[in-house]
Amino acid sequence: MQLAATDPLKGKAAPRAEELFAAFSRVAHGAPNDIILQAAFNLIINAIRQKNPRRQGALNEFGNITAKIKDVIANHYSVSGRRLNVFPHHQTIEVPHFDARVKLAG
Repeated sequence: MQLAATDPLKGKAAPRAEELFAAFSRVAHGAPNDIILQAAFNLIINAIRQKNPRRQGALNEFGNITAKIKDVIANHYSVSGRRLNVFPHHQTIEVPHFDARVKLAG
């Protein structure tokens, strides 16, 4: 999980944010998608809690962040709902191998 040189998200964040993303990507490499999402959620929640001493401020911040996330995600899909090829094909999250073949007891 890393940003390719041609990724449209590259260069849109502060240099320190890209550095943190690169570090997170190194640690997350090979982890299941749901685990990566859980870690990302925890990072977002902890950053919001540390920044906002009051509940309403935290909820407003979360609303702003989720609105931005929805916009970015929406821009990566066509009006027909299909994923656009904005990311290089090698930029993927690896999923553990699942063998669905029937195994005979022997």
